[in-house]
Parts: sequence; C-alpha cells; structure tokens
Amino acid sequence: MNNSKRSCSSAADLNNNEIISSSSTPKKKKKSIVTSEAKQVHTIGQIKELRMLNFMCHKNFSIEFRALPMQIVTGANGSGKLRKTTRIFFLIKKYFLGKSTIANAICICLGAQARTTGRTSNVQSFIRKGETFAELTIILANEGPEAYKPELYGKEIQIIRRIGARSSGYKVLSDHRKLISTHKDTIAEILQALSISPENPLCVLHQEVAKTFLLNSDAGKKYQFYMKVSQLDQIKQAYEEGVCTVESLRRRVDTMKQVEFHSLNEMIFIRKYLETH
Repeated sequence: MNNSKRSCSSAADLNNNEIISSSSTPKKKKKSIVTSEAKQVHTIGQIKELRMLNFMCHKNFSIEFRALPMQIVTGANGSGKLRKTTRIFFLIKKYFLGKSTIANAICICLGAQARTTGRTSNVQSFIRKGETFAELTIILANEGPEAYKPELYGKEIQIIRRIGARSSGYKVLSDHRKLISTHKDTIAEILQALSISPENPLCVLHQEVAKTFLLNSDAGKKYQFYMKVSQLDQIKQAYEEGVCTVESLRRRVDTMKQVEFHSLNEMIFIRKYLETH
C-alpha cells in the first residue's frame, strides 16, 4: 500500500511525529485526494484533535486527526508513541489500539482511572518531570443525525482535564468554548451516548495489560478479561443493582401497606365512635 505522509500541525512538536492516512494514494493524484477529503465530515465520536501540555514526555504537543475511518500515528523510538522499537498506533473511528503516550492521554482525558493504563495507580505520575501540572484536551466530533445534544454542545464537544499536584478537574465545553459542566458524570453521559469505552481493553489495549494477558494469564484471568471486554461485568453489576432496587421498593411497598392498614383501622374506629356518640 502506498501511503502519503502529513506532518503534525503543531510547531511545538519536537519528536517529528507524523500521521499516515490509510486511504492515501500516489502523489500524482494528490490534488484530487485533497479535494475529496475536504468534503468528508468526522463521524460522531471521532477525535478531531488531541492536545497535551506537560504530559509524560511531552512539553506541548497537539495532533489533528482527519475525517477518515482509520489513521496510523508513527514516531521515533522514545518520542512518546511506544517504548520499544518503532511500532504503530492505530486509531479506528472511536476505538484505539496501541501502547503509547497518546493512548494514555486519550484514556486519562476521557476519565479513565490511572491504573487502567498498567503504568501507575496515581494520575499525578503522568505530570511531566519538573512541572507542577498537566493538561489534556480532546475535541470530539458531534455532527449528524445521532449527535448528542447538538442544541447544547453544537458540532464539537471539548473535554479538558487538568491534573494538579494534589487533585484534578474536568471541563466540558461546547463548540463555541462555552463552559457546560465541570462534573465527571457529564463526561460519562457523553461517552455512553457516543459509545466510547476508554477502559475497555478491546478499545484500548495498553502494553502492560497485553503482557499480563499473554504471558501470565490463567483460565480465571482470561474469564475476567472476557467479562470486562464484553461488558458482561457491567451488565451483571447493573442487574444486581436492579435486583437490590426492586427488593428495596418491595419492602417499601409492604411498609406502606401496613401503614395504610393501620390508618384504615383507625378511621373505622373513629367512625364507629362518632356514630355512637
């Protein structure tokens, strides 16, 4: 396959990172390809841009993604893509496969816990050495008939996560940079509506998780992995919570029936008393 390369638009990127389009063609047809790509629109939930400030090895890095079904991000060894030799990071629609700083940034910005990366359990560990904070920004496409609350967010949803030395916080902005929310629950609702699962190993398979699964997994761990990637564990948890809710409502109804029974008996007693007096 002949691929054409496009340099990252960020002037602050010192790692010579590049994006390789999966649908690129030879240079002699470049003019027509650019014209056709200009007409393409990002699918709902696709990442349009990722920005990293003081995150891991990146001082100030941003990358824009085209409106294509698949993109490949490559980088030199130690540039923050992958840790060993040169490897490939795939971005397929809303799903991410790779073991890189970019994958970590996407997951952390979308609210995933630090332990899911397999690197650390402390999100402050992702702050670049010598800095006091890190900031991640993701711009998600929100266009089309299935757009999530377009009257509120518009054609883009911007999610910002700022990681401080002691705490971290979120901001959710509209396409006009209007502040919509600062609550993590809002991000969870957006992810559910756009079918994005940053903590699902089938969407993001981190290096340490892959090593554990391939080298040190037994039947029990494989079953747990299957339950997680198929989201059956979430269904089981939701079912158990539903059963508890139903049982709680049933007890409440029984209590209300007893209160009603006693109230009726008191009314009957009062009525008889009034009739005899």
